[in-house]
Amino acid sequence: MKLIDLGLYSGTLWADCNLGSTEENLIGDFYRFGDKTPFKATSCKYKVGITERLGISTTPYDVVKHTLGGNFRMPTREDVVEIAGFCKIKWEEINCYGGYRLTGPNGNSIFFPVIDPEGFEALMWPNGERYKGVQGRYWTSLLSPRNFAFSLMFTKDSKIPVWYMRYERDYGALIRPVADRSWYHCLEANTRM
Repeated sequence: MKLIDLGLYSGTLWADCNLGSTEENLIGDFYRFGDKTPFKATSCKYKVGITERLGISTTPYDVVKHTLGGNFRMPTREDVVEIAGFCKIKWEEINCYGGYRLTGPNGNSIFFPVIDPEGFEALMWPNGERYKGVQGRYWTSLLSPRNFAFSLMFTKDSKIPVWYMRYERDYGALIRPVADRSWYHCLEANTRM
């Protein structure tokens, strides 16, 4: 996994692939919000006793921090609003996998794969119903009342390809790790010694 500088004002670096993947065009693992183990489609609901009011980034519920360590973390609301607002977004296919290429102000880019749920068994609601439409949902670290959390959703079936919206915490979604620029430069300097 590499960190990509998109030239964003915050300096946040975005991973080049999803958590659980080693290539940009592959989906990776699905997670329920606040769970540290990959999600498998079942008919039962899962509850996490999360009480953090400001979100779970860098807390014990942050699966990115738990899995990758260092200063890696789940993206915050501010991170996803920034990437959606300041990057050019274009549909692309890589080796038959569709998704959106987000290109930052500096010309660097990352790919967010989305899927066709007809061909992917794991994309089911806990009650067994299938998703409708081609989409990819990515967790942010921000909680919302009534068992919801906020997600970044990409969809091919809409005039607006990217949405920031609530999503039930019990359902599986993808996660794209981020890191802060200051930590990454310290890591680079230490590996050169």
